[in-house]
Amino acid sequence: MITGLLGFVLNAFSIVVLSAVAVIALISLAFYFRAVGLQRFTAESRQIGLWILVCSPWLIGFMSAAIVLLLSTPIVSNFIGNQFVHWHHPTEFALNSWHGYFVFIMLGMATLMTIKAGFHIVKSSTTISTLSAMSSPGPEGIRILETNTAAAFTAGIKDPHCYMTSALLDEINAEEFAIIRLHEMAHIRRCDPLKKTLFHLLTKFFPFAISCALGTDTIHHAIEISLQHS
Repeated sequence: MITGLLGFVLNAFSIVVLSAVAVIALISLAFYFRAVGLQRFTAESRQIGLWILVCSPWLIGFMSAAIVLLLSTPIVSNFIGNQFVHWHHPTEFALNSWHGYFVFIMLGMATLMTIKAGFHIVKSSTTISTLSAMSSPGPEGIRILETNTAAAFTAGIKDPHCYMTSALLDEINAEEFAIIRLHEMAHIRRCDPLKKTLFHLLTKFFPFAISCALGTDTIHHAIEISLQHS
């Protein structure tokens, strides 16, 4: 039996994760049976819907923990007569119980996912460092990549930059360059690379097929936003 602050934290953690798992299962079932259809909405509305979907497990989890633990406090539980919540001792956590086993399993999974997320961030940082080393400063704050493929993109989480390839610069005029640059700078102002990374990490808590579906919808959204800004 663990008591005190640590017991309270473990109880809160178990409620948050149990609620999040339940919500993730419901969302996954909704996607599996095609009950969630965001394609009929505009790109901006779909963006909001996707963020709500990936954040809702944790928002609902924290809300559930706050409600359950609040109702379990002596003052509140005495006031309501302990008839709504069975969790009477929020500062006591039994290790030898399904709560304890569940927390141990979830802590193990959280550790693995944290390590995986760390590798993803390190890999992204390595890619950005390689792009920076391979590119050279260009006009109006862009960076130029010497390649035969025409492309323009924004990359970087902490300090994002606009990249254009030499092949693209050879094909466009000054007006087209200004339009493309403004578009990529809009991504930087909106912190889109950071948001994309965070969204990607949140989707990893879902089953693989659902995570891929959410990622594909995000790509379609990005294409539509690009068309709207072009």
